[in-house]
Amino acid sequence: MSSSKSVDREAPIQGALVIHPDREGRDSARHSEARLEEATGLALALDLEVREAIVVGLRKLTPATLFGRGKVEEIATLVEVEELDVVVVDDSPDPGPAAQPRKGLEGEGHRPYRPYPGDLRPSRAHA
Repeated sequence: MSSSKSVDREAPIQGALVIHPDREGRDSARHSEARLEEATGLALALDLEVREAIVVGLRKLTPATLFGRGKVEEIATLVEVEELDVVVVDDSPDPGPAAQPRKGLEGEGHRPYRPYPGDLRPSRAHA
């Protein structure tokens, strides 16, 4: 009699932070919340467990990170404390910055996800 082992083939649940960057003067508070809600819905549709969703005001664009150094550090701390696996940023960056990893968010077991047109799969970063 052979013993069969059950193999769990389901992907692990990934905790996510969803961020909608509000470029100063571009969005009203109501519009920003609606955009955040839409981005959160898309993250949920990708089977992510959305643990945090925030609107972040942008005063000035920082090419390497989109956000300023202080905000990047705040986001990195939130990712570490909440043990998040994925950060979803609801923005349309220009091709230059999109081709580069977001500085400050890389770390052990984390790698940036660079989407291609029509590609809606989340990054499965594992150490």
